[in-house]
This record gives sequence, C-alpha cells and structure tokens, in this order.
Amino acid sequence: MAVTSLILCAMMELPPELPAKLEKLGVPATTRVLVVSVKEQRMTLFENGKPKNEYTVSTSRHGTGQKKDTFQTPLGLHRIKHKIGKDVPKGAIFEERVFKGQIWIPSAKDAAPANTSTNAETHAKADEPLESDLITSRILWLDGLEAGHNSGNHPDGTLVDSHQRFIYIHGTNHETDIGKPASHGCIRMHNKEVIALFELVEEGDLVWIQE
Repeated sequence: MAVTSLILCAMMELPPELPAKLEKLGVPATTRVLVVSVKEQRMTLFENGKPKNEYTVSTSRHGTGQKKDTFQTPLGLHRIKHKIGKDVPKGAIFEERVFKGQIWIPSAKDAAPANTSTNAETHAKADEPLESDLITSRILWLDGLEAGHNSGNHPDGTLVDSHQRFIYIHGTNHETDIGKPASHGCIRMHNKEVIALFELVEEGDLVWIQE
C-alpha cells in the first residue's frame, strides 16, 4: 500500500451508523468488517475497529439499488456467506462459481501484468475474452442481513435479496476500469488484491455498503 494510502486509511473510522444498525438488527459485531464506499469507489478492511487495508474497487455502472434485474449495487449490511476459489490460479475464470480450467490473461493494453504460463489449452486468449464480464480469481458471495431491504422481498413483492441476486466481491477482466462504477452490480477488485483479501477474511464477516 502506498504511503499516501496508509495516511488516508489511518484517518478513517468505522461508519458511525453501523453500531446502531447492528443493535437494531440484533447482529453481533465481527472482528473484521469490510466497508464499501460507492462514492469513493473504495473498500476498507477494518480489524478490531481499526483500518487494516484499503482497496480501490468498481461498483455498478447503474448506481445503487436493491431490486432484482436492476444490475445495481445493493446498500446496507451484509455478511460474507461463501468464500469460493481457494488455491485456484490468479485469473481463474469461474462459470457459475466453478473453475473449469480456463485462465484470463490480460492483454498488452491492460494495466495488470500478464500471466506468463504457456499452457495455452487451459488459458483464454488475451485478445479473445470469453465474455464481456468475467468473474475471476476469487469470489466472496454476499448475503444481505436487512429483511425487505437486501434480504428476501421488498414489501411490494420484488426480490431484493443480495444472495439470490448473486452479488459478489470478485476479480475481473476489466482491471483498467477499477476506480470507477463499471460493474453489473457486484464489487470488482484487482485480481491480485482479491486473492490477498480472500486470505484475510472469513465467512460470516460483515460487509457494510454505503453511498
């Protein structure tokens, strides 16, 4: 982490509304909390109430919202329900959360360094992405904790359940877009950073997403 990022991170505090939300919902605090700022396109990992790491992320290009098929990033309190992809290679491509052997290789125009493996049979070509939006390297699958807001259905009957909407924190083949809203609802990270984060958090850790 750069020195400037460390200084900024040290100035951060957990959102003051978070303790009240936990008390209202009867949710116990966890040692680690991820706080996502949509406005700043930043995610901070807090441990024991203190900032530990900071990451630049990419939330939805469609803004924030809870409802199914809006492709928006949901707000509010979540937890990490599933960690998926332990020990798979950097750039591993998930299809319905399963790694089937293909690895995304950044092209020369991408900011991230290219994967140097020569096993072409199991790698996606850099200039032929399989899809426009790949889910790569690691998945942290989120579960909303606020009934009617990001869990279950809205009072009008519309699904607002983040888990059923498949809202993840994950690696991406669009690393050059990290730092600006560009996803289809999930929270995208650099592949190297999501792999490192995966080792620092556990299933059950809280995630707070705010404007």
